[in-house]
Amino acid sequence: MEAVIAKTAQDVAEMLSGVDYLESNFRTVLARLLRSQKLEVFEEVVIPYVNATNQIPFGHGFVDIVILTPNGAILLELKTTKKDCTRQLQKYMKNWRYTPVVGGATINFNGDEAKVAFV
Repeated sequence: MEAVIAKTAQDVAEMLSGVDYLESNFRTVLARLLRSQKLEVFEEVVIPYVNATNQIPFGHGFVDIVILTPNGAILLELKTTKKDCTRQLQKYMKNWRYTPVVGGATINFNGDEAKVAFV
């Protein structure tokens, strides 16, 4: 699955090269290409933050893309800068409660390439 995600992200970077598109544009194209490969893909999924000690909800975040596999979820966090969003992805992975998390990746679209880092 890692090779599929990395290749698809690079395809998106090449398709949208030469112009400064928004993160949402990259997310939309990446999700559509992943779906075209028969993957179950969801965009901007809400992740509630709940205190583990007393179960008090205290907010939420939105993971950019979730790929559901038979074994669990793969969470993808996208950026259109060189910003390291590993901590943000780790927060989402920690708070994900819907299915087991089987992986995650940050994808930075910068220039004409996609830098994919699996967590």
